[in-house]
Amino acid sequence: MLATKHYPQEVSSNFIAFINEILVTKIDEFRQLQDVTGCVIKDIEKAKSLLEEMRPIVRTIYSELGFDELQQAFEADVDKWLARGLENPPSFDQSQTAYKPVADNQQTFFIGPVLVTNGPAPVGRLMECFLAQRVEPEIFQQIADKFPHPKKSLQSARILSGSAGFMTGNCLVFFPENIATDEKVIAQDFAIFFLNKFQRIYLSETMPRVRQVFGESDWASPKLSATDCYDAAGMWGYLHEYFLFQGPRPLDKNLHLKLKWYSGLLEELKCDCLTAYASYNTEGVPFALEMIEFVLFERMLRYTFQPDITKNFDGGSGLLLFQWLVDDGAIKTQADGSLQLDLESCVASMYHLVTTIESEIESTEDDEEYLKLANAFVRKYLPKGEKGQYFSVPERFTQLINIAPNRELLSFENLPY
Repeated sequence: MLATKHYPQEVSSNFIAFINEILVTKIDEFRQLQDVTGCVIKDIEKAKSLLEEMRPIVRTIYSELGFDELQQAFEADVDKWLARGLENPPSFDQSQTAYKPVADNQQTFFIGPVLVTNGPAPVGRLMECFLAQRVEPEIFQQIADKFPHPKKSLQSARILSGSAGFMTGNCLVFFPENIATDEKVIAQDFAIFFLNKFQRIYLSETMPRVRQVFGESDWASPKLSATDCYDAAGMWGYLHEYFLFQGPRPLDKNLHLKLKWYSGLLEELKCDCLTAYASYNTEGVPFALEMIEFVLFERMLRYTFQPDITKNFDGGSGLLLFQWLVDDGAIKTQADGSLQLDLESCVASMYHLVTTIESEIESTEDDEEYLKLANAFVRKYLPKGEKGQYFSVPERFTQLINIAPNRELLSFENLPY
């Protein structure tokens, strides 16, 4: 596979340093005063002071980028929070409404209380910020005719600066529903993926577990260059999002139902399985083999080792996928107790999972019945957990994959791309 060349415009190092040194330090200090709901639980006066100190800094950043509406929304949301009391949860509805994706190669910035999925503990709607640059892989054009997006909301981006939630830990995404708001999200107008973080996570966390569980093999995905890995991860996201809008219950018409953790779990898993199947069976899909490995290894051996695994439906999807593949014979246990994975068998088994979900669960036209069926299917693989948990980790998973999780947080201050 030939590398796709990227020539993104350079972003001023002085601008990045200004955000890091002047704003991020205040945000990271503010985060220490919050609980996971976003409420300030320590030193209200200090929190007020920090918010007031942030105002002119944020004004300067948004002015530099030409985001006047976002700057006004931030001010209004801060005023609303101060008026209701910082000891209450924040609601940045105006900032969420005002935020719009930027054009390719342009910079984007956001500040507000955000849930950073798979980020560092504690995971909650804490004050965060990020500066990123949108860079769309040119390879999308190679498959647009085969997989035309009905409404593309995904944006590929390089993160350049950010607060602790984004610059440490494994958060790769920024969705509208992750922002703390009073109103529930009914449409996903953007989905930003910080793809230049992906390779470090994959090589540092995922692949060592792959080799420990499945042994040494000539895997394709670890060989990618930094730019090719960015492109391959972007292609994975492109196809995954394409499949969100396919099938008996496309996401845009069922978002209110698929925000439930168990139905959302099946949706994410189904679209990843379809991505692997389409990559394997469609001629001309770039990075097909690498994407199949991404789907399998990330789902089963990274998401399942997140610190908040029992509250993380991505982790639950990996647990379910692993057990499905074992039951279906795509992952076999050897005489010495080691596991053997066959990619071709896994792809066939993943498609079997897709057809099962669509025919036995999504085919029903009754919404309540759909949710009951989705919940029952997930519960066959994921037992109930304690209070506050979506599920508990199945004993079979810990028996077959008996490796200790690495709790060391990765840092993303310096990235190769």
